[in-house]
Amino acid sequence: MDAVRQMNRVIPTSERHNYTVKSILKGSIISFGAETFRVESLAVYQEGNEKFTKRKDYKATEFKLFSLDTGEISYVEWEEDDGEVKMYRTIGEISFHQIKDDEGVGVDEDDLDQIVDDEDVIFVGGKKFRYDDDWAAFYSLDGNPDEEKLYLYEFKTADGIYLTVEEWNSGSGEEEYQLWFSKEIDPMAVEIISLGG
Repeated sequence: MDAVRQMNRVIPTSERHNYTVKSILKGSIISFGAETFRVESLAVYQEGNEKFTKRKDYKATEFKLFSLDTGEISYVEWEEDDGEVKMYRTIGEISFHQIKDDEGVGVDEDDLDQIVDDEDVIFVGGKKFRYDDDWAAFYSLDGNPDEEKLYLYEFKTADGIYLTVEEWNSGSGEEEYQLWFSKEIDPMAVEIISLGG
């Protein structure tokens, strides 16, 4: 109820078609998939070169969402590539001990570079994930100038489930890993109820 009471800058229903996921700010209220969310934070992943000395044009924006229906936290991310906006919702977290190679042998962080070099496949619960991409990124939360460095390894199933391995503190010798499943959602299905900000 507190989240609902804090809602401000509500957009009239007749004007909501004028706004897209690019309009979303921290504090915005959005709705999709028959659920309503408040945007708790906004993070940007800015692509860099592998040595983290230069920035590239590509970036992805991630929203941490608080469900007004269930009270649960989830994440969505959007990117624009060749003029097309794509959006993904996190659907679960796993650990390395759940990942196997094509011979059923466990995979860990030490195997990632070899998997990328060979553009190999990995398996989670018998489901095949093919190598899709890998890239370095500068991470900034809510515009904080103190950025973090991470490296992302991305895999995808034939039916559109993504597995992202995030290597935080990349190159420091004290790396930490987070592994997430996500799936694509239609950005046009996201309704912006309140701009927040």
